Amino acid sequence: MLILHRAPPVAASGSTLLCLHSPSPCHFLFLLLLQAKFIIPTEGKKIVLARINDNWRRYKTTIKQTHFLPYKCVNEMLKNCPKSIRESHFHKLIAYWRTEKVKENNEPPTQAEMFVETCQSTKGKSLDEDTLDVIAHLQAENKKSKESAVRAFQYIFGKEKAGRVRCHGRVTTPTLLKKNEEITTLKQQHATKKATLEGKVDVMQKEVDELKSLVMMMLQQKSSRVDLDMLAAQLGSTLGNPNNDVHEEENYVEGEIELD
Repeated sequence: MLILHRAPPVAASGSTLLCLHSPSPCHFLFLLLLQAKFIIPTEGKKIVLARINDNWRRYKTTIKQTHFLPYKCVNEMLKNCPKSIRESHFHKLIAYWRTEKVKENNEPPTQAEMFVETCQSTKGKSLDEDTLDVIAHLQAENKKSKESAVRAFQYIFGKEKAGRVRCHGRVTTPTLLKKNEEITTLKQQHATKKATLEGKVDVMQKEVDELKSLVMMMLQQKSSRVDLDMLAAQLGSTLGNPNNDVHEEENYVEGEIELD
């Protein structure tokens, strides 16, 4: 008897767990694998495949949040490759997530946008007037702002069912949606702080360069006995100039220069 749990693994009672770890799962192959170990009636195939799809999407979301998003470099991602995934498979998954098309779609669509997109007829069938009116209203509100379209969607369709979010599939739950929104907010705050700090660093570097120029000019006017090349190297080492050799920083000894 096949027992389906809400957790990612799928298994029969008292048997080894069957993990759904594959970058590109094929429902047909999974079904063959399950049929080799379990007896699945024909009428149960649909629900089994639906559960496989849901569990895979949840699992892939977890992998992306814990092993892809925290890192900026591919080498770091591969070093932190999940133990349950082959490195070659994970490398292909990283390549997919880093494509421009995926990056452009990084911001999740609103419920209003999902409803309008999924209600577009692709088989030449005309939609009923009520649906067309709702689509027109949501599109008009979306032009004003996304928040306005979301409020209009909630007003039209009413309260959500417990544990579900309309137009986001069975995988998305209110808790998961809220968590993703919090992650997006934290990323935006981090990007803002990073840009602010980089701006401050640029200003400080400019001030340091001006100070170095001023000190060099004063020394040239004050004394001709000072070795300007040596002093420039010492100033660069003291101010943390990245162009200076590391050994100069190690061998530098602070001292006073007497000026006449």
